[in-house]
Amino acid sequence: MKRGVILSFLAMWFISTALGGDLVFTIRKPLNNLRGFKASIGVYSSGVGPSGVSRRWWEFFSQNIFTMNSDGTELRQLTDDNISIFPKWSPDGRYIAYISGPEGNQELWVMRGDGSGKRRLLGKQERINYLWWSPKSDQILVSVKPKRTVDLLEGWVVSVNGEDRKRMGSSEWAKGWNHWSEDGRILNPHPRLIPTLPKDAAWPFWTWDNKYIAFITSGVLALADVKGVIASGRWVLGRDEPPCDEIYEWSPDGRRILFSARGYVCTAEVVKGRLKNLTNVSRRKAAYATWNGDGTKIAYVARPGDRESLEIFIVNPDGSDQVRITNTNYDHLYLDWK
Repeated sequence: MKRGVILSFLAMWFISTALGGDLVFTIRKPLNNLRGFKASIGVYSSGVGPSGVSRRWWEFFSQNIFTMNSDGTELRQLTDDNISIFPKWSPDGRYIAYISGPEGNQELWVMRGDGSGKRRLLGKQERINYLWWSPKSDQILVSVKPKRTVDLLEGWVVSVNGEDRKRMGSSEWAKGWNHWSEDGRILNPHPRLIPTLPKDAAWPFWTWDNKYIAFITSGVLALADVKGVIASGRWVLGRDEPPCDEIYEWSPDGRRILFSARGYVCTAEVVKGRLKNLTNVSRRKAAYATWNGDGTKIAYVARPGDRESLEIFIVNPDGSDQVRITNTNYDHLYLDWK
């Protein structure tokens, strides 16, 4: 018995030592009232789907941001407004940007990694679509749908200290085409890039050096060599692209992409400008996948099988050594790993 306890402790210590860093995420819990209770047993009011997520989720659930060591220890609550989602670490690991508020009334906030120093950077918007930290961790590029427009998007660059805010010029570019340079400048897409790619290409994911973009077209994960497309004015879809529902993120070295295929967390490697070495990492329906800082581990959330809560798992990029690090009765969402 003692030997088993010691071995278990040593295993968790090794995982903590090997992985390091902090996970940040949102925890979703049913509210402590009748609506929350009904939601917990799958009974919802009109307009709310079986997942419990809808335009009015705040009437059924609280959502707050937490951090935790990658071995499952030291859970720390950072927000208590019950409407905080989508936390993202700054590249230097000092700050967390996040969205506060339900759809139709969302704000961009930033705080230190310990939850202190909360500051509102962008006021109420119809919807905040996405945010991208600058390489220097001093600014954030944000795509928003303002309240005053029907369907047009806007891009904004806001400073972490809250002193500077600049609106970008193009609604089309706000769909992920504006991006950061390695030295912290905002780059506009080359005039030849967007027209050359498929019409349904949007929300591209750029590698850190801007060499490649990954995007979804016709239900598959596509890759484009940016300079090659610009130089030739041509791009052709191959016959070996994997199916794709959602793109999560590039690995830190820009060589592998983390994505969802039919609900499974998968990876693909860039080899000579093509996506190769496809791997089903999760081997179960999963979501909110993220790389650790050196690209040696992947975290995601999934239902463990013995309960319906969404728990956090950590796994090697080849799918081996899967470890479940949470065991709760609530849901973990929007993972990001420092």
